[in-house]
Amino acid sequence: MSLSADESLLTPARSAPADVPSFDRPWNPWTLVAFTLLFGVLGGGGLLAFNYRYLGLRGRTGWTLLGVLFAAVVLAFGIHWVSASGLIDPQDAGAHRALFLAGKIASVVLVAAIAASQHARWREFRMTRMPRGKLLVPGLFAALVSLALQFVISNTAFFVCGLMYGQISISR
Repeated sequence: MSLSADESLLTPARSAPADVPSFDRPWNPWTLVAFTLLFGVLGGGGLLAFNYRYLGLRGRTGWTLLGVLFAAVVLAFGIHWVSASGLIDPQDAGAHRALFLAGKIASVVLVAAIAASQHARWREFRMTRMPRGKLLVPGLFAALVSLALQFVISNTAFFVCGLMYGQISISR
């Protein structure tokens, strides 16, 4: 018996994934992209790295964490280098806001790419109707760790770039 065109639209295209037991209450990856706007690439990207494990893709967690940390360092040094090198006027608040916004946009684009790689697996999880993971405690912890690491990385970048361009000197 064949289905009419209208009936085939109502028929599910896929059944539940075969490896349902590998899911461990993952988070919605797109919620973590929004988290990045508040707590930077380390906050959202770090949680997305752990979300790989919860989606049953355990081998990607470590490499994603290293990539996110590398991206945070590159962004911090890039922003401070642009500022210290004289490419923007140190007194121009608008230029500093634009530089800050460029860093936020770069962070969100990177984290959105990670979230996009988790999207298909997230959709498979949602088909199971299993409960999703709670984000309050891990989110608070990630926010604190992210802010602390960003403070250290940003101050290190500020110091190194200041030394490179003579804005900071070390006297004996």
